[in-house]
Amino acid sequence: MRNRSHRQEVKTIAEYITANTIMPPFFRYPRFLLKMDLPQTAKLLYALLLDRSALSQKNGWQDSEGRTYIVYPITEIAEILDKSTMTIQSALNELDAAGLLERERRGFSAPNRLYVKVPEVVKVSLPMTQRNLDVSPKENCTSDLKETLPMTSRKLYPNQININKLKESQLMGVSGEQPAPYGRYKNLFLSESEYAELKGEYPDRLERFIEELSEYMAAIGKEYANHAAAIRMWAGRDRKETEKKGIPDYSYKEDDFMSDYDNANFRLATETEPEPEDYTGEDGLLYCGSCRQPKEAYFTEGRGLFGRDRHPKECDCQRKRREKQEAADRERKHRDTVEELKRRGFSNAAMRQWTFENDNGKCPQMDKALFYAANWEEMKAENIGYLLWGKVGTGKSYFAGCIANALMEREISVCMTNFALILNDLAASYKGRNEYIDRLCRFPLLILDDFGMERGTEYGLEQVYNVVDSRYRSRKPLIVTTNLTLEELQHPEDTAHARIYDRLLEMCCPVFFTGENIRKSTAQGKMERLKGLMNGKESL
Repeated sequence: MRNRSHRQEVKTIAEYITANTIMPPFFRYPRFLLKMDLPQTAKLLYALLLDRSALSQKNGWQDSEGRTYIVYPITEIAEILDKSTMTIQSALNELDAAGLLERERRGFSAPNRLYVKVPEVVKVSLPMTQRNLDVSPKENCTSDLKETLPMTSRKLYPNQININKLKESQLMGVSGEQPAPYGRYKNLFLSESEYAELKGEYPDRLERFIEELSEYMAAIGKEYANHAAAIRMWAGRDRKETEKKGIPDYSYKEDDFMSDYDNANFRLATETEPEPEDYTGEDGLLYCGSCRQPKEAYFTEGRGLFGRDRHPKECDCQRKRREKQEAADRERKHRDTVEELKRRGFSNAAMRQWTFENDNGKCPQMDKALFYAANWEEMKAENIGYLLWGKVGTGKSYFAGCIANALMEREISVCMTNFALILNDLAASYKGRNEYIDRLCRFPLLILDDFGMERGTEYGLEQVYNVVDSRYRSRKPLIVTTNLTLEELQHPEDTAHARIYDRLLEMCCPVFFTGENIRKSTAQGKMERLKGLMNGKESL
């Protein structure tokens, strides 16, 4: 009774659910996810993507094969789920590997298409746009808590209902606040946080972008799924933003936002002056003086813009320069991605130099590292790891580092660390231990260096077991280097070690390292070099 009285005195932020309680907005969480071996972030992400797919299904976002797709920037997903972009990318990879998601690249600077999939056993239900879970439907209810009905007398739709054909992102920003109309025609919707973010990105040009896009949308009746994304796309096309010295930017000509006719309109609006060597052909079109290809094309019959019957077109010279720029941009983006992976994946910066290119050829087992890296997809699918064992200084760590660097160059995330660092991190973050171990298990490949050299305390063994067991249950490859012998691993001294070693031997194929002690050889070489330098000075 005392507890009940206390609850009545304190103003709570939650109430009991009654027959007339108005339910808050929610995502559908498919039951089949409960039995899938996926990280919780990946499961939550799937529910979010499935929710967005319902909106795409309702609005007719299907490709030529009738498959529903969504366009969802990673940065926006990360903000909604309060995760980093790297975490979201890892979760997307998990869903991809589980067969629940397919990503289709759409070319340079164009957003990817995401195809959310459902298991065969789920497909027997009605399409999401035809579902009506209410036995007594009365009206279409939005999920923004405004004039909603009790659960027993309303239709439950998988996402927010469009109002006047506005998309969900126009009705509610990622932060939850209502967007405000912008532009001369009040047809461009941005939330306060979206506007502030765009203002920070384009402080001197945002108002111009808004007015231009508003006028463009009003002129041709165009609608966009996300107006903040549309402004960024518009900014990418802005002639003052590029430094291509008169080369029209056609890199978006096949994207998800503009049709071919829309692109022609945009090109016309950004038309540049002809070069001195350009000429007019017999068909009345402008031709490039270098490649002799047309720089213009006629609109299809019955179409035109601002009294013009033609629009700019990319000639071979412009195409080659654009492709060269795109290749340079892709390479720069690739290098940035690899640099970030190595920064996050290596516990020691020196490991970046442990590559196949820098190998001195003294490790007889290096061919097995080359094989593993070259056949990574099979190793990942079969959950095959390596247990690298042998004497000190035989190149086990370098071997593992070569695999890590090779995979990172292919933009595959790898973590290479050791239990001494792991135990220190766990001791420093008591409340975040589970999340820390979970992060280790998200990496497609985990490399544990110098296994067996950590503290042999009861606490240390328990944490080593937790990490190894979590990785074991994640069914992802593991590479371990150790100075322990295979005999010691197969015949542990006690149960605490046995349950750790038993899992390692199941996950990892043993690779015995022979050969000379590379560290001793390097030390001997330095000694010989020093003697040579000293003898040289004495002779002077």
